[in-house]
Amino acid sequence: MRGYEKNTSVTGEIAVIRAAFARAGAAIKAAPDAEQSFQDASALGELAKKLEGEAADLREFLAARLADTHALSMGQLAKLLGMSRSRAAQLVAAGRSKENPVTDPGTEPEPASVALAIIAAQPGVLVARRHDRIPPWTFPAAEIGPGESPAEAAARAVRKETGLTATVDHVIGRRIHPKTGRVMIYMEATVDGTDAQVGDADLAEVRWIDLAEADQLMPDMFPVVRQHLGRVLGS
Repeated sequence: MRGYEKNTSVTGEIAVIRAAFARAGAAIKAAPDAEQSFQDASALGELAKKLEGEAADLREFLAARLADTHALSMGQLAKLLGMSRSRAAQLVAAGRSKENPVTDPGTEPEPASVALAIIAAQPGVLVARRHDRIPPWTFPAAEIGPGESPAEAAARAVRKETGLTATVDHVIGRRIHPKTGRVMIYMEATVDGTDAQVGDADLAEVRWIDLAEADQLMPDMFPVVRQHLGRVLGS
């Protein structure tokens, strides 16, 4: 399962599902074999029922998470969700008894890994601000292409996004990103200067920031990277 991807939204993904359902229905109606079309329509209906059940399970899971994360009473949760207290309690009880209900068939290709260049020098750390704000601020980063090493991808990202030439040293850390599901590989790098210029249309600006500003602008920074910057920048 690919997880969240940039420039997508829940509304947009639901629209994709609806459009796919309509296309499947049109294909069923246009098929010359009525008996096979009937079987296909039945399979489509079974899928719709399965998805309806999974959506109901997801509602229960989220109701429980809301109650537990925010320490809400059943009355508060019922008001928040616009339902009776008994219905809210029913959802929470069911949700607490289940694990994450979103199924993963394991048939989708995995998203490409991403290499990020962590460049810390006397001016601070080099970061970029994205137009789409997903995320608002980031380190120079690129998907790792076929046959490309993480170091090569990180150096390519720096050159494209900032106009600087990078020397990539070693991996600081790796993680699966909690929102995108992608493997993120954080690389320590140095550059041949400090005059960074925006070189990518996706970026609004690139600049050096100190560690305090990095903490403010990137509150969800990978802790391993934050520790590295603290050592390099001396705080």
